[in-house]
Amino acid sequence: MNRKHGLRCWLGAFLGALLLGLAVRGDESVPARRLVRFGVLANDAPGVCHRRWGATTDYLTSRLPDYRFELVPIPFDEILPTVEEGSIDLLLTNPAQVVQLVAHDLALPIATLRGRFYGGDYAGVIFWSARRFDIRGARDIHGRTVAAVSPSSLGGWLAQLLEYHEGGLDLEAEAASITFLQSHEETVRAVVEGRADFGFCRTGVVEAMANRGEISFDAIRIGSDFVGVGQRGPRHHSTRLYPEWPLLALNRVPRTVTEDIRRVLLDMPPNDPAAEQSNTAGWTAAANYGEVQHALRVLNAPPFDEELGTKSFSPTAMRALALVSLAGMFAILGSAILFLRLRSLRHQLDMEIQQETKLGRSRSFLAAVVGSFPYPVVVIGLDYRVLLANPQARETYGWREGEEGIMPCHRFMRQRGRPCHDFGEECLLRKVIDSGKPEVLRTRHCSANGEEREVRVHGVPLYGPDGELHAVVEWALGESEAAANPDVSFPVS
Repeated sequence: MNRKHGLRCWLGAFLGALLLGLAVRGDESVPARRLVRFGVLANDAPGVCHRRWGATTDYLTSRLPDYRFELVPIPFDEILPTVEEGSIDLLLTNPAQVVQLVAHDLALPIATLRGRFYGGDYAGVIFWSARRFDIRGARDIHGRTVAAVSPSSLGGWLAQLLEYHEGGLDLEAEAASITFLQSHEETVRAVVEGRADFGFCRTGVVEAMANRGEISFDAIRIGSDFVGVGQRGPRHHSTRLYPEWPLLALNRVPRTVTEDIRRVLLDMPPNDPAAEQSNTAGWTAAANYGEVQHALRVLNAPPFDEELGTKSFSPTAMRALALVSLAGMFAILGSAILFLRLRSLRHQLDMEIQQETKLGRSRSFLAAVVGSFPYPVVVIGLDYRVLLANPQARETYGWREGEEGIMPCHRFMRQRGRPCHDFGEECLLRKVIDSGKPEVLRTRHCSANGEEREVRVHGVPLYGPDGELHAVVEWALGESEAAANPDVSFPVS
């Protein structure tokens, strides 16, 4: 009995060891997944890159069991060094950097994102705060501060720069300052918060922030000066369209690997969680980036900044050559510049004297016109300031001497510290500026003694000889007066 029990124990131990050995051999026979580092240009706020593209890396890992994909966010200025050192295998970045990487023979596109805007393309956006009535369009850039994303961002700088260049405006010379914030979202916030006059970002950013409740879409105005209104909607883009972002494979990655990745990406349906998480419609075959290449060549942007033949000179030699050239120019042209400057100053002084005389006459004429009406009439600048008020308006609303040209219309006629639209009410000034034609609004005005009354306010745009809107003429009638005088109009064209 004991011998049988011992034999059973020995056999059990032997079989257990055999099975364990087979299991170990089985584990050793399973090859480890190959790590594929998936680099993505991190042009959004911190954390957005993982939130947007993490599902895409999971999608690739689940459909390619031989590979494990790891997301690697990369800042703008680290793209080229990261690719050159070979610490990633794939790269998703903007088309401007793609042209540069392909020109350096570092990588090739294998697929292109299918965007949800404009049939798969995207563009740049030029925008400003809706509160800035003094900004009349994207061309009104002189002396303004600009917030952009990065010098290497296509949608957040280069696309806009090309439109200004081909529109005859030197953006970098016209703007008071240009600040690169490295993030589309931060650029939008800078404009909304008043830290910049103009902002540049790519299509879809403003809409996405509005959908998330981070901003109000109505707080932004988008310029369409360079592309026109068209059928695509002027609020969505301000530049010509370009192909969407491509996925690049570094040249050292085996072709079999890139073909596997390309195949599963092209199979991604538009409603896949990975596509929805990235706010795209999946992937398509690699696009032709000839339009981007042309734009960079026109702007002399990388890699075409190296075509000037300056690579053979050291920075020290270039500085020395520049200094010698400048010295020679100053020596030759010094006296001529001084003479031309003196003549220009004399001409400018004569022109200013004539202009001051014309402006004085125009202002006197306008004051005489508004003063002849028996109703309160005011002339309001595009920045809310009351430029002129006839005697009836001064008496009705309580004008105080010494405040002309400073008092805003909401304080003069409503005794408020902020514009009417900040309280959720319609603003007649804003309506006239937006439409460019006469408007009428029913509202309440506050008299000098603090009493409020229902009024019907008429507003008429006041255009200058140059065809530009300079101010708005407003006059108010009580409801009884308006009913008795339905045809009251103001003779301003």
